[in-house]
Amino acid sequence: MKKTCFFALITLVFAGVFSFPSATGACSCTSPPGVEQEVARSKAVFTGTVLDVREATPFFGAPSTSVFFEVEETWKGVEQSQVMIVTGSGDGDCGSDFQTGTAYLVYAREPSLYGGSHEFESLICSRTNELAMAQEDLAVLGNGAAPTEQVDLTSSKNGQTILMGIIILLALGVSAALILLKRRNS
Repeated sequence: MKKTCFFALITLVFAGVFSFPSATGACSCTSPPGVEQEVARSKAVFTGTVLDVREATPFFGAPSTSVFFEVEETWKGVEQSQVMIVTGSGDGDCGSDFQTGTAYLVYAREPSLYGGSHEFESLICSRTNELAMAQEDLAVLGNGAAPTEQVDLTSSKNGQTILMGIIILLALGVSAALILLKRRNS
């Protein structure tokens, strides 16, 4: 009985460690660089309309938000008709507040704060802005190109949620198997 209680306690601790997000630090920005500098330090520059915004809490690291865009015009780093970027969840964590249905000019970088397998990251310290407020940037950028590859990213599932469910079910299954094994041996 002691071993069963001990294993159940270990399982609960293990599940608890992976269920709660870690704390993040606050973000402070200096004035954004000029358009040319921002393009040079960005991995991708594009205009697009937000299709979907999904909150994510990873096993390790800061909570983040995945933002799916329908790409209208691209200057750098994006060839697909849809792209997903990661950003913070707001409240001082450097994340941008993207609204579904709104068009933006996005300057995206290599992921550094939110990690994972994401290709692009956008932070409040960049020149990313609503398209209606980015006319000065667009004048400097000139004409971009249309995306060349048609894709549908919005139908994909959140892999971390599925993985978390599998881990919890596996832990419960192992616990149940050990309890049954203990009862048979008693």
